[in-house]
Amino acid sequence: MRLWIELSGEHPTLPRAEALAALEAEGVRPREVSASPQVLHREATGAGLRAVARLGLGHVACEELARGSLDDLRSFARSSNLGGETFRTRVRGLGVDVDRAAVEGPLGADFGKTGRVDLSSPAVDFRVLVGTEFVLGRVVHRVDRSGLEARKVTNRAFRLPISLHPKLARALVNLSRVPTGGLVTAPLCGTRGVAVRASRAGARAGGAPEPGSVRRGLRTRRGDAGSGSSSAERVGHVGESAVRARGPGVPDAFAFGYVFETGMPDGNWVCFDNRLAPLGYSYLLIHAGRGTVASCMFTGFKREAEYVARTVAAFTDRAGLRMRNPRPFGGFANFRLPRTAIQGGHLVIGEHAGFQDALAGFGMRYAIRSGILAARSLIEGKDYTALWRETLSPAMRASVTNRLVFNLAGELGRRWMLAQRLSAADAGAELRSLYNPSAAKTLLFPIAYWRFQARLRDKSCDHVNCECVWCRCGTESAAAAS
Repeated sequence: MRLWIELSGEHPTLPRAEALAALEAEGVRPREVSASPQVLHREATGAGLRAVARLGLGHVACEELARGSLDDLRSFARSSNLGGETFRTRVRGLGVDVDRAAVEGPLGADFGKTGRVDLSSPAVDFRVLVGTEFVLGRVVHRVDRSGLEARKVTNRAFRLPISLHPKLARALVNLSRVPTGGLVTAPLCGTRGVAVRASRAGARAGGAPEPGSVRRGLRTRRGDAGSGSSSAERVGHVGESAVRARGPGVPDAFAFGYVFETGMPDGNWVCFDNRLAPLGYSYLLIHAGRGTVASCMFTGFKREAEYVARTVAAFTDRAGLRMRNPRPFGGFANFRLPRTAIQGGHLVIGEHAGFQDALAGFGMRYAIRSGILAARSLIEGKDYTALWRETLSPAMRASVTNRLVFNLAGELGRRWMLAQRLSAADAGAELRSLYNPSAAKTLLFPIAYWRFQARLRDKSCDHVNCECVWCRCGTESAAAAS
């Protein structure tokens, strides 16, 4: 897509350098369309939205819809169908004086034939740049400038004189070109400002803090830290009655996508297509003005940005996906069948123990149920291994067989399943039947388990001079698990 980024103008070169570095960090290879001190125009492919969501020295990012004269933009507006969604139109002049009402009024009237005006919180936010020509775009991300300002040094409960302003810390992270899921180390992290911005940009943060400073500071900064920075202390010893719940140790599958705001009605969609999520699935969930779109892939990790971009494009075409303020997210899953779920004499729950659905990668219910079983074991003195084997093991063994059938069925088999089983009947009842143990699944389990024992290696990646998510995260995760 053709993208433009309106830069902050706080420095003659730094905002542009940050934007280009963020695009490069997310694997986007943009082709320059035009550039100015105020606006950066790029023909971007891949994870363009994920890149602009990281920016600190910008204002808005827009997807270009039309350009030319005002009549060209009005022609586009008249041919658009907003389906009753709310919208607004704002105009900015680039080095020229603009009569905003003369532009916003006619465009608003044209869009208003199929939409409704909302100047405070529109579902679709149109923006017009006026320079040597008129350019119309749709806002896909707004930099949270007020939020960054609220977290500046003088507003922190714990600070040092050398602490960076959050927007500059975010720019520094982007200039490092660390990708989503990559590691940022800040050896002299002081108040942990750079580490916090790295975490919010989707990276993993590490460092060697000044003795005691982070421990004191984070006790009062946990609300600002976000995920990955909520605590600076590691438990070195636990007592006899303890439960381990560290999460997955080795990546066998990945999910990447966006969480966002939207004016779309509630709904949920799933797509089985190897072009969007190889050997996995992609999904779109909308509820109460918030949404999640993601690609869950079991191979092809080297091209994760491409698969996420295809997923967004597919749901835009098929479900009318519209995102406001998209924020990238990602995670990985680890599949294995545990023998005892006890490590070092301590009970282990959730993905740390291997309690994970091998077909779809679901683990939340297993985490909650295994946590309850661990509590029963400690409180009631019952055998934890016997409890989880009786309660969780049958469904987990069925999921291993389901994964074998899913892989062998191919795209034609999966399409038949969607058309004949899930779409033509009560999907909930069909899925319950799919996950219930059966005689056929019991017979197939030994074969499935034999196949399952070999981890889902990514055959598409040679791991040589590679920056795919497997190479960025797999080695470190495996080392952490050992």
